[in-house]
Parts: sequence; C-alpha cells; structure tokens
Amino acid sequence: MGFKEKILKLNFEYRVIISYLIFGIALLTLIFSKNYTYLIIADIFKIDKNITMSVTFLFIGFINLYTWIFRSYAGGYLSGHVAVTKEVQTYKLVTNGPYAYVRNPLYLSDIISITVIGFAGPPIAILILFLGKITTSYMYVVYEENSLLKEFGEKYKRYKREVPRFIPKITPYKSEDNKNVIINWKDGLMYNFYAFGIGIAFIISAFTLNRNHLYLFGFIAPALWFFLRFFDRHLVKIVNRK
Repeated sequence: MGFKEKILKLNFEYRVIISYLIFGIALLTLIFSKNYTYLIIADIFKIDKNITMSVTFLFIGFINLYTWIFRSYAGGYLSGHVAVTKEVQTYKLVTNGPYAYVRNPLYLSDIISITVIGFAGPPIAILILFLGKITTSYMYVVYEENSLLKEFGEKYKRYKREVPRFIPKITPYKSEDNKNVIINWKDGLMYNFYAFGIGIAFIISAFTLNRNHLYLFGFIAPALWFFLRFFDRHLVKIVNRK
C-alpha cells in the first residue's frame, strides 16, 4: 500500500475523530474573536443584534434538523454500524432512495450541517468548517470508491457515471437492485440524532438569546451519541463471541 492509500485509509478509519478535531479548531476561533458573523450582518444592514442572532440561530437549528432527517433517511438504508465502522461497506450496493440522486447523502448532510454551524462564530469558523469537511469528505469518497469498484466492477462504474458525488441530480438513477429494501428508521434516527440535539440547542438559544444554552444543550446529544456508539460496538463483540 502506497503513502497516498495509507493517508486515505487513516482518514476514513478515523473520520469521526477527525470531524471532532475540525469542529474543535473552529471552536478555538471563538477565543480569539467575538466578532461573530451574525453581528457583522447586523452592523452592515443596521439590524438589531438580538434579532439577527435569533434569526441566525433559528436558521442553523432548522437546517440541522433537516440534515438529521435526511441523514437518518439515508442511514436507514445501511446499518448504524456501517455508518461509523472503520471498514467500507461492500456487502451491498445501495442505489435507491436518496442514493438514487446523490452517491454520498451522508457526507453531503455533514457538509451542510457543519458549515452552517460556523455562522454562530466568526467568518473564519465558516471557512475552517467548510474547507475542512469538504476536503476530508472528498478523501473518504475516493477511498470508498476504490473498494466499491473492486467489489462491484461494472455495476458500480455505471452508478458512479450517472449519479453525482455531492450535488444531487433531479431525476433518479434507474436500477432494479435493492428495490424491496426496507428502511430501518430506528437505526437511522438513533445513529444520527446528534444533529437533532444540535438543532434543538440552536433553536432554544434563538429564543433565550443565551449562547451558554447553546453549549449546554448542544453537548448532550453528541455525548449521548458517542456513548451509544461505544455501547453498540461492544454489544456486537459480545454477541459475536457467543
């Protein structure tokens, strides 16, 4: 395995940790700048700062709720374990549902979700989150595509040729595969509910106008999600031993 392949592999295997690191770097910008984006907007357009903060936080909150639903919808076609595992899932090629319009709906949701969160901080936070997430997501995709091409060959080549990576197409991809797949909403919602928690935290802060509520309520869902991931991974190991 060459150096490039090793980097892609490590980036994919530790994608959850890397996402948290990108988010952490963006949070550090809050230490050096209190010139939040919504305050800049308020100054430019001569709008009340509290109104601008409230509207911005509502926007971020509802976008995160939307990405939670969309990500859960896409994740329901896979198992929760696959969504966070270190291995590329190659046991089936999913080409229906959201995957009929875009090849990577999970990564697309993450890019949108994490980028809009940047509007709660200074402009540099938006740039860090967007560039960091889109760069690492591109690397995830390249790594996954190599594995999927090896496993599915011409079938995946056709799918890759007709369905975009990140920008959804209007008409769905035509395929007979996975036509009768049942969406596991419970699994999808459970493994993606951190976006729900973040969305609710922003909506609460939009009404209270208190950034501390954002940190307080925003921490609960990701922490609980991390615990469930840990518990599920060890539960799977116990079951496999039996």
